[in-house]
Amino acid sequence: MAISDSAGFSAAWGVFPFLPSGALLVSDSDTGLYVLRDRTRESPTGRLGFSAPHYGGSEGETVVVEVERTDGGLGAVSVDYSASGVLPDASDLAFVKGALTWANGDAMPRTIEIPRSHR
Repeated sequence: MAISDSAGFSAAWGVFPFLPSGALLVSDSDTGLYVLRDRTRESPTGRLGFSAPHYGGSEGETVVVEVERTDGGLGAVSVDYSASGVLPDASDLAFVKGALTWANGDAMPRTIEIPRSHR
């Protein structure tokens, strides 16, 4: 992009990161469309993600969130987490925090348990 003394917009106009291929599309009003590839998805340590798109439970039940390690298992991996009732209808969720850890070669799912209290 050219640098100019005049006022105007000179940056990415739109970003589209959620394509199934893993590609990212970035559009620019001056120079066009860029197709980028996210190489972090190809890490030998794998990827961590939730096993379901959403979780829920009834009052008084514990919500169990499953975290999976996929697409690799080289090296040890850990992730810190915290969860609390941050939604208007989730005030009965207990605050929890901790860490999930996988050893080298371990790909077994881990769980986070979030207790729900009775009102």
